[in-house]
Amino acid sequence: YNLLGEVLHLAPGERLAEESPSTLAETPSQPKEDAKEELLDDGWLSIWIFRFFVFYGCLFSCFAVIAVRLAAIPQHILLFTRADDPGFAGALTFMTFQWMLCIQALVAQVLWNFMVSMVSKEKPLVRFRTTCATMLGISTNLMDFLLALAFIFAFAVHHRYLLRIEPHFSPLASLTCITYVTSVMAVCIRQFLALRRKYACNSRSQFLDQVRHSELDEYRGIRLAAKVIVAQLVLSVVAFCAMRIAGASLVKDSVCFLSLVIIPALMAAFTLIFNHSIMNQTKLGECNVCCCSGSHACGSFFSIVCTICGLLLIFVYIMESQLVRAVWPVDMSTDDDQPMSGGGAWDMYYESPSEELLLGSYPVCKMNFGSKEHHISHRLTPLDLALLADASYRGNVEALNMTVWSGFAGTELSEWSLVVPAQDPLEPARVVHFRLPEAGVDVIAVRGSAIAQDWAYNAYLWAPGLFWNIFMNYAMPFGMLMGNEVGQYFLSQEILMGSNINENMYVEKLRYIQGRVEQSRREGFTPLLTGHSLGGGVAQAA
Repeated sequence: YNLLGEVLHLAPGERLAEESPSTLAETPSQPKEDAKEELLDDGWLSIWIFRFFVFYGCLFSCFAVIAVRLAAIPQHILLFTRADDPGFAGALTFMTFQWMLCIQALVAQVLWNFMVSMVSKEKPLVRFRTTCATMLGISTNLMDFLLALAFIFAFAVHHRYLLRIEPHFSPLASLTCITYVTSVMAVCIRQFLALRRKYACNSRSQFLDQVRHSELDEYRGIRLAAKVIVAQLVLSVVAFCAMRIAGASLVKDSVCFLSLVIIPALMAAFTLIFNHSIMNQTKLGECNVCCCSGSHACGSFFSIVCTICGLLLIFVYIMESQLVRAVWPVDMSTDDDQPMSGGGAWDMYYESPSEELLLGSYPVCKMNFGSKEHHISHRLTPLDLALLADASYRGNVEALNMTVWSGFAGTELSEWSLVVPAQDPLEPARVVHFRLPEAGVDVIAVRGSAIAQDWAYNAYLWAPGLFWNIFMNYAMPFGMLMGNEVGQYFLSQEILMGSNINENMYVEKLRYIQGRVEQSRREGFTPLLTGHSLGGGVAQAA
């Protein structure tokens, strides 16, 4: 009774009801032996080297799914919030992205489950191959041969396709890319087979009755997902109608902030519908370190990924909202506090205080920039470039002019001008084009993070590389062995956005800077790019 009580989860002291002799005669050891016999693997994919590659491929695909989906969050948000007229199609695309976010988080969870099952020696790979072989009515060895043949064929086709995009794409990079694709496809097939076994019904009515009565959580999840779809459609229609009345800015803020309610509801629906897949083999939900132990998926891999996505969504939403723009305005003051003043002529015998103490100086202090045709006294130092980068932060034109004038007054470079009017102070990564004719140079300064939109632009530019670097170069074993072309492919617009969007904000900014550089060269000046923080990164990329 104690043994059967543990198997049937009976309370201590609770006795079994009267059962037939045949039921009581079944001992729990016999089904376990039968299960072990069913899991005997005689296929050649059971060799440890193949199992290792499958495990490593699942690990890579799991981290790649997370990195790509996190990287796409700022891309989608800014594509919607900074469009002149997003309209109904833009709002609907924005809503579709929210579903892809939850689907990819679920894919990462299933891949994680598969890896945990392999570590726990539950033989998930054997179960998957055996199930597929049984459905097709073939042997396990033939199934292994077909799987390997399909993978090789997909690798050859995919590598040939990538070579058209990038001729220098290595076979190793193509192998990692096709591993990602096949792993995601295998996850979809595995989930379909699991649902097929669970809901083996003859009609749609039987399926609905089974879900409604036997799986209450899944039925609640389906109803919640249906409500989310209705809410998203209504929100898209309202956004389209309000665009014609209230303008784009109010509609964008409304859609973004209402999405902060829709996204958690959608994640909750996925948690209820795929509760078994989310909690199965996660092993994190049983920890007592979480304060939300009452939640179905608390501590699961799915909940961790969704939490990170939600925090990133909230951050970018807030930085893009009109409310934060009003609270965090650009600096338009005309104060007289100047970073540098009292300059003089260049002195070749000048020694800094550290040099007078025989401590030397940093190598950057001896660097100079500008036209080689000019004397060193007419070249720019890092301090000069820092002054111009600081001037780009001044939203008021008078304050900008005063900063540059006070820094160069009394020096050989006292004459300067703006080649074109400075960009609007509300422009992210604002560009200011200075000209110093006595030095023969044009300094193109890019402003750093000064307003809320700059921080959203930071996430837009650097979040993809940041997340890829964290998951692939630090969390992923041997991730450093993958070439840079792998990350460039996964972080391309085709993967992040689902299409090739050439006219994005980053490309537009680089093209604007390129136009400034070309104008400087046409007019006989040497262009120099500088910037601080965000501006330094954009200038370096340009």
